Amino acid sequence: MRLRVADPGMVLVAQQHARRVAKLAGLDAAGADHAALAAAELAGNAQRHGRAGELLLQPSAEGAAIDVVAFDRGPGVADWARSSADGYSTTPGSLGTGLGAVARIATTLTAHSELNRGTVVSARIGPAGNAPMVSAFGSPRRGERINGDAWSWSVSDGEVFAVLADGLGHGPDAAAASALAVADVASLAASEPPQVLHDVHARLRSTRGAAVTVVRLRRSSTGEGSELLVTGVGNVAATVVALDGSVRRTLISAGTAGLAVRTPTQTITPVPTGSVVVLHTDGLLSSWTMQGRARVVAAPPAVLAAVLLRDFERGTDDTGVVVLRPPAALDRLDR
Repeated sequence: MRLRVADPGMVLVAQQHARRVAKLAGLDAAGADHAALAAAELAGNAQRHGRAGELLLQPSAEGAAIDVVAFDRGPGVADWARSSADGYSTTPGSLGTGLGAVARIATTLTAHSELNRGTVVSARIGPAGNAPMVSAFGSPRRGERINGDAWSWSVSDGEVFAVLADGLGHGPDAAAASALAVADVASLAASEPPQVLHDVHARLRSTRGAAVTVVRLRRSSTGEGSELLVTGVGNVAATVVALDGSVRRTLISAGTAGLAVRTPTQTITPVPTGSVVVLHTDGLLSSWTMQGRARVVAAPPAVLAAVLLRDFERGTDDTGVVVLRPPAALDRLDR
């Protein structure tokens, strides 16, 4: 669910939708109340302080949880630590407790602001899952209610396995194909990417088909950094983004899972220290870059995924964005 928050009246609408999506995600009444509070506070901030503010309400792919994400294209915040503290407000008459309230009820709260680009705030209501390592956001094309892209992932033994699928066309049939492609991720993760693509191809024979990319992010066999194993067909990209924002795109084969797939091949791409991996469907501009935006690349996966969706979405197609951070990088951050 994605909402534009152009006027104060949308705050109440955001609350109502957040409560509904939270219940669909499996949260209890208290969790739904927390989601509604987070939606109201984040939507209100985006409406008051940003330009072209939007709210994204998305059930987590990892169980009974919801991600409440607000982003805008406003002037940004020069001192985020100060602005997020209780008691600080630039709005006359406000107690300045909004973001503090969200921080108290959210399992994880991540935020990033860039001057003259805008602000992103993401709150997880419910179990955190593997949010420090992987996050995904998406949106249907304009005029559609259902996103035809789907994703799933599994984290174990220092590896991240992920699948991103783009069902052919749009609407319910595309969504059904992509959902089937990424289903039962624990079983898929037990095989190597080429075998996974072969199995997904067989699954989708009764559907309209999908572009599918399968990846495994693991510690490098050389002992330096990590490496990305990729197998895919169609228009789902897999990229390695260095800390300086440069992008290295991997090779994806032609074809459509469920319709026509040649013998799956696998590429292995180095993932240097400080880099992240981005998977995305063709709802995102292929020319995107993070050059000069090292702080965004270094931010939690939810922030980078939301920034990519905000800044580079085409709007004429369904969009899915998945960001993976190497587990080895988290080991270094924890020290």
